[in-house]
Amino acid sequence: MTLCFVVNFQVKLCVMTHLIAVSLAVWQRVTVKKGQTLSLSCPITNAHKSHVDWKNPEGYIMFFNEEQALKDKRYSINKFSESEFSISISSVTFKDGGNYTCSHFDHPMTEKIFEVTVLDYPKMTVTRHDGKIVIKCVAEGNLSPPNISWKFDKDPEFYGDVHFRHEDKKYVSQAMLHIFPPEKRVSVKCLVRHPALHSQPLMDFVNVGRNSKRRHHTTTVKPQVSTRKLETTTSWIRDSITAESFTTGDVNRPATSTGSHLSATGELNCPHVYVIFMLHWL
Repeated sequence: MTLCFVVNFQVKLCVMTHLIAVSLAVWQRVTVKKGQTLSLSCPITNAHKSHVDWKNPEGYIMFFNEEQALKDKRYSINKFSESEFSISISSVTFKDGGNYTCSHFDHPMTEKIFEVTVLDYPKMTVTRHDGKIVIKCVAEGNLSPPNISWKFDKDPEFYGDVHFRHEDKKYVSQAMLHIFPPEKRVSVKCLVRHPALHSQPLMDFVNVGRNSKRRHHTTTVKPQVSTRKLETTTSWIRDSITAESFTTGDVNRPATSTGSHLSATGELNCPHVYVIFMLHWL
């Protein structure tokens, strides 16, 4: 295309312009747990006759061909060939969440955009206040607030009050239960769901009541992409609560049922324990 301009009404300036065709971006949504390694793969062609770069969510170039532009020791190239340019980021944090772009400067120019969501396992704490047991569950994730629900042993799953706040690039959800000390040991589970989590919910639990023993629990969870293809595997270990009658651990298993199990007084109809919902504003 040729554009012509008149300068000072005397000189006619003609400029040749070249239009670059850019294909529609190919979106892929990837979910990874905090602390794991994120792997991204970009399909390319004719790499030896063109250029390829990777940009992070802030728009900075991470890699240009085989050269690393950002000096972050967590960044590495997994493979650079005629058909693939794959990279990885180790020890991911919530700040690593966002859109990563792979740009292939060929004819036509193509881009592949990865929407990366970082989630963390829920964390539960147990304290005592005014003769009651206070159980708190906190969940964190990118893009949108995690959703928290509860479950007692084999009873139906139920929802309580959840408060959330936005911090930098992550959302923090918090829910609390106040229960009377049960006569028998009861397992209280906190289940966390998120729009970017396409499998079973994340879960943590505490055992309250008599004869509760301390122990460690290990769970295996795999990163996910929107195609539900699981990639790498990691293990997560958390210490138990130090209170004498409480036990904590992480599990990751599907919920068996959903729904509310409340009486007209707002207390849970559970044979072992009574629950009163209270909203705690941060």
